[in-house]
Amino acid sequence: RPGSIGDLLRKSLALDGIRCNCLWPLPDEKAILEEVASFAPDCLAGLPAQILCLARHPSAHLARGVQSVLLCADFAAERLVRAVSDAWGCLVMRHYALTELGYGGALECEAKSGFHVMEGHFFFEVADLVTGHPLPPGRWGEILVTTLAAEGTPLLRYRTGDGGRILRGRCPCGSEIRRVAVTGRIGNGVALAGGGFLPLARLDEALFALPWLGDYAAAVEEGRIVLALYAPGGVKDPPQRIEEVKALLRTILPPSGRRLDEFVDVRFTERQASRPSSVKRMASGAPPRPRP
Repeated sequence: RPGSIGDLLRKSLALDGIRCNCLWPLPDEKAILEEVASFAPDCLAGLPAQILCLARHPSAHLARGVQSVLLCADFAAERLVRAVSDAWGCLVMRHYALTELGYGGALECEAKSGFHVMEGHFFFEVADLVTGHPLPPGRWGEILVTTLAAEGTPLLRYRTGDGGRILRGRCPCGSEIRRVAVTGRIGNGVALAGGGFLPLARLDEALFALPWLGDYAAAVEEGRIVLALYAPGGVKDPPQRIEEVKALLRTILPPSGRRLDEFVDVRFTERQASRPSSVKRMASGAPPRPRP
């Protein structure tokens, strides 16, 4: 689409004579992998869940010529990154950005030790969730960004809603550019009975350990946690797969005195080939962020 991230990326790469093929709307995973095999790109870029679905599809071997992968536009758990890297034996890097920042922000390097901030354009801080006061490097809080070069819509200590911390010291790659660690949206997760809260990032780390899972949606409906699972290429033995998920949930959910089946529903979903992006994994019922 004109003006989209894909369109801007394609035009910028063309200035350096680099060919870029943008797929929109997205066909099904097998068709994408066949296109990858035909186009033979050095790098794939896309949303984390989209790329994971390709990496875990039965036809994933069609993309084994890819040398690197760029994950962007959504939080990518470490478990997901490792799964993609293991599938294709390639370097996988993540990009952290916001629409409000003009799609810029910070980028992971080959050392895989945090995201290097684009310091010529942005000043990153981490603030206490309650007071809003700046925190020193190493302390977790909410990422705040001030734009340094924006003219149309400058931002001053903009609250991103993302959790993170500024990392200490020099990156193993040798760069002295400041780095930030990101844990995803602070309010994304599942509100539990009794006032507990399960962050979506923790769900990601647990569920993406399942080698057949490509994506999932989490929500709270009438007091029950509902997980909708998507398995690229189809589901083999759905009852067994559901039991695997429930076993993982028992390891991360706090004790409630109730049987898991009393407040958790696990089901499979079929992704439509015309769906433009990955399943939304933002859960309802998340607690509001404190305001200073």
